[in-house]
Amino acid sequence: MAYAWYEPDPSGRFKQFGNWFREVLDADRLRRGTLAGVLGGLIGGAMLSVAIMVQTYLQGQDVSAALKFAALPFIGDRALQPGFDALAVVGGVVSHFAVSIAWGILFGILAFGLPKGWTMLTGAVYGLLVWAVMHGAVVPRLLARPPRIEPASIALHVVFGLLLATALNSFYSQRLRWPWARQRA
Repeated sequence: MAYAWYEPDPSGRFKQFGNWFREVLDADRLRRGTLAGVLGGLIGGAMLSVAIMVQTYLQGQDVSAALKFAALPFIGDRALQPGFDALAVVGGVVSHFAVSIAWGILFGILAFGLPKGWTMLTGAVYGLLVWAVMHGAVVPRLLARPPRIEPASIALHVVFGLLLATALNSFYSQRLRWPWARQRA
């Protein structure tokens, strides 16, 4: 099976687009990318959770507040109340990991098959994208105000993307090629 997304005709122009879309959505690619994305999302979500708890603790704030915030869409203002609330903490942790896994799965499917170096670079850029979407669109809707822009938060999301890329690189020894990459002889 040729992995080129085009077949050059004798005149040098592209004769056809090929069936690249079906190759990108190949069942094996989707399965393997999804599994790597789940693993990366769990690892990255755990790293973010621990880092946020440490940062909150070092600032002298309630650590449970950091864990409860992700439950805000489901339990409302209860997630913003001071003090420990087991339901809010569990809801926040579950929500945070669900979002981390969803971002991981998307990255796993889109980046699966890239060369290792490109996967790492793409992971770092993807971490910035995750930060921009979450802090630029999701969090402002939850708080009805823009969140503070903290360099540490941006850096942590870049690390999140790098952890996704590392999981993707290490989860599989056999690499599938991108369908539009020319097959080498």
